[in-house]
Amino acid sequence: MSDCGCGTPDGERAAAALKDFAESFAERNPHLRVFNMVLHMDEATPHLHVDFIPVATEQSRGLSTRVSMKQALKQQGFVGVGRKQTEWAAWMEREKEALTEIAQRHDFEIISLGTNRPHMDLPQFKEAAARLEAVQQQTAAVEREVAELERQRDALKGTVRLLKEADRVNAPLHDIQPEKTLTGAVKGVTVDQVEQLKKMALRSVTDRHKVQELTEENTVCGHRCRP
Repeated sequence: MSDCGCGTPDGERAAAALKDFAESFAERNPHLRVFNMVLHMDEATPHLHVDFIPVATEQSRGLSTRVSMKQALKQQGFVGVGRKQTEWAAWMEREKEALTEIAQRHDFEIISLGTNRPHMDLPQFKEAAARLEAVQQQTAAVEREVAELERQRDALKGTVRLLKEADRVNAPLHDIQPEKTLTGAVKGVTVDQVEQLKKMALRSVTDRHKVQELTEENTVCGHRCRP
């Protein structure tokens, strides 16, 4: 926009280069029948739209003349080599070279941008998109697993904290004895209630050991599952 904006002298030079490209398109591409070609000068920069139908002739199978991009380009001398270097890719490179030569005749210096992003035809694009979707699904699954591990870790931290607080106020089990009166009765609570308290304390110790085991297991799994 800053170098070849519409309405500027350099913009007019760019339009002239595009006109030369358009006028030579049919000569370079006898099997690409153009039905619409428009040079736009009503936006930021001059640009060319080319609409064509690929027509293959002298075909041995089916109709002798039919619409086929692959066969039309083959008749123009473009042969695919593998999945990456297709007829379309080879033709696109030839058209870019033609445009570069025309632009240089109009005193333009050609700077190639995005050279690290190769052109992909439709099957290649679909395959790449499928691979990307699979990777995104795997990443989402790992993120859910990590979030669940973090939730479990936080829950364990809370349980451990409560157990530590309980430890600070717990009396030794052998000190938990009912206080009896002179007649042998228990003040305030029954002997069964005191025994039940002892059982609860023992169960708390057992639960504390289980929490410690789960904490260690969670730590190992967290290191193993970390993305």
